[in-house]
Amino acid sequence: MVETDPIEEKPSPGRIPDLNSNWCTDTPVRKLNVNDAAKARELSAVSFPIYYPMDYFIDSFANQDRCFSAGIFDPYPDGILLGFVIALPDYVADEDRAQFYSDAERDLIEKNDRKVAYIASLAVHPQAMRRRIGTRLINSLLFYLQQSKPETSCVFLHVKTDNDRAMQFYERNQFIRHSFIKDYYNENVHAYIYARQIRLR
Repeated sequence: MVETDPIEEKPSPGRIPDLNSNWCTDTPVRKLNVNDAAKARELSAVSFPIYYPMDYFIDSFANQDRCFSAGIFDPYPDGILLGFVIALPDYVADEDRAQFYSDAERDLIEKNDRKVAYIASLAVHPQAMRRRIGTRLINSLLFYLQQSKPETSCVFLHVKTDNDRAMQFYERNQFIRHSFIKDYYNENVHAYIYARQIRLR
């Protein structure tokens, strides 16, 4: 299971100075690599209600043929990670995953001719919210899909049903609520699927 809610207020992983400057919007998006795994895990620990082991990030960043990952860092010497995205550009490539599809996921996949991408994780530093970092990360994924996977029809993700702030964020970025999955994260912890069309079928 994966959690893509970008906004749970918890203790900050490092202090960000000078939030009134323009560097949040000027700092480039770059690919992540295994050397970034520790910073990504640190940010995920204050962003998500579930635990991600270090291996999750190492595997994701090392397998660039299977995973898309990108991040934005502050321009200071310690290089605090402001936000990251991890996605599967070809969600159905792993056939072993099919046995775990919910009915809602299966419906979305089939309606898009199995040409779907999946956002597994999206996190933004608590002190860097509302600086368009999450939007820039989504746009970097969409640009990658349009350039490298032009056949992709749709990108989707899961959001906890009680995370109104995350849902508002995705809706601002042209995702629509597709369906409800009961007990997705745990018993009585449900999810919505949010999806965005990126190519006309």
